[in-house]
Amino acid sequence: MNVENSTQPLLEVDHLDVHYGGFHAVKDASLRVYEGERVAIVGESGSGKTTLGLALGGFIDTRLGTVTAERLAYRGMPLTQPHTRIPRSVPGISMVFQDAMTSLDPVSTVGSQITGVLRKTHALSRRAASAEAIRRLDALGVRDAEFVMASRPGELSGGMRQRVMVAIATAGDPALLIADEPTSALDVNIGLATMRTLTGMADEGRAALLFITHDIELCARFADYVVVMYRGEIVENLPARDLSRAQHPYTLGLLSSVPRLDSADLDELPVFDSGATTEEPVIAAIGG
Repeated sequence: MNVENSTQPLLEVDHLDVHYGGFHAVKDASLRVYEGERVAIVGESGSGKTTLGLALGGFIDTRLGTVTAERLAYRGMPLTQPHTRIPRSVPGISMVFQDAMTSLDPVSTVGSQITGVLRKTHALSRRAASAEAIRRLDALGVRDAEFVMASRPGELSGGMRQRVMVAIATAGDPALLIADEPTSALDVNIGLATMRTLTGMADEGRAALLFITHDIELCARFADYVVVMYRGEIVENLPARDLSRAQHPYTLGLLSSVPRLDSADLDELPVFDSGATTEEPVIAAIGG
């Protein structure tokens, strides 16, 4: 993303397409991510942002979808070969999935799932891995970490499972962490603590963070760069500090639809009609 950065991009994507049968889910997507950067992909449900994240992480089910790209490379090494599909996983890339219940092992304890990653990647003893797992859960706002460690995913709330997913995904200290709606099941305070944990990895230079969200204010607060998706396409790509200077109607629609104190007394709040028949979204209004 950072055109001023002369180093090799951690992730290079040129003209990536994803098809589910006859449905063109992601169209001609191109972007760059550098080490230590925090990049947000924002858009409404159905805009293609989750599919793009899954394609970049190598998690598209090849029985259902096809991924093609002119270039898709991680640390300069291609993730695809001619006439082959993306591998199911890529060393150094980790992902926080949106649906934690279906992503966690339902029969294993949370502790065994986190410590399994820690022991494999850091060569820790069982006791040291358990202590590190508790430390990481504490950092994510888990108050009774030992109880959570002894529990199975089905015994925990959705928000707690989401934090467990974050702990597992970061346990291997990945170079690129893709997080799909990492705060969607969390309350505001825990969500902010989780984002601080994720972005802290990038701030320390240990990882690049690519997070997927529908919340454009979250982008402004935690991202260095913002990638805006609309109907499967990247329609705008700009530094987060320049969001106020966005040009595309869809980005402007997202920004204008955020409730603010100065709009509290309005009889009609601005919304956008992303299902309009025109190629560009239409700014409309809804009665208060």
